[in-house]
Amino acid sequence: SDGIITRGEYSSDANAVPSKELNVGDKIEVFVVRVNDGDGNVLLSRKRIESMKGFDDIQKAYDEKTPVEGKVTEVVKGGIIAVVNGVRVFIPSSQVSNKFVDDLSVFKGQTITFNIIELDKSKRRIIGGRKALIEKEAQAKKDAVFATLEVGKKVKGTVSRITDFGAFVELAPGVDALLHVSQISRAHVEKPSDALSVGQEITAKVVDLNEAEKKISLSMKALEPETVEAEEETAE
Repeated sequence: SDGIITRGEYSSDANAVPSKELNVGDKIEVFVVRVNDGDGNVLLSRKRIESMKGFDDIQKAYDEKTPVEGKVTEVVKGGIIAVVNGVRVFIPSSQVSNKFVDDLSVFKGQTITFNIIELDKSKRRIIGGRKALIEKEAQAKKDAVFATLEVGKKVKGTVSRITDFGAFVELAPGVDALLHVSQISRAHVEKPSDALSVGQEITAKVVDLNEAEKKISLSMKALEPETVEAEEETAE
């Protein structure tokens, strides 16, 4: 006997198109929703099978504290929805990243990796989070960059942010170093923005490394000839 899977019961991914994923003759596992819908049709669901299997995978990931992958299908109030093996997982906006994200729609359609941080089986309430995972990855990157640095080494980087007291220079993705205003040039610099701009590539010297706090201090001044400072003093 033939069974019918309605579009709404095909997949948890609202963008999934059966005609693009299935071919005549394919064997698939389904859940019998109703033997007779009143018109003699057997109603089936592939989505429920996905959900049942997916929930077991999520339970295992939660118990073992291992990351899962999911595709972001919706942006909702307070966060995003990612589908993991047919199961919808809510990721609050505070857990989407370790930094504030103004527009969550940039994640829609992306496949992201995250942890299951809360699981209520009775209510089938599942909450995911990426913040700790991203911070762990960022720390690993910092450790790797730190291992290549030493005081006195010349490095290249990009100005990522400018403040009143100096500028932050990105040496690698997620790894920033501080260039204090007093270390920009031997010539007097009143404001960092007078000498630097965001996105500008610079070359500087590592003048201090704080291993415990993973802080890096740079100096462009150290690469300039001392005559620059002497000439300025003479002019005054």
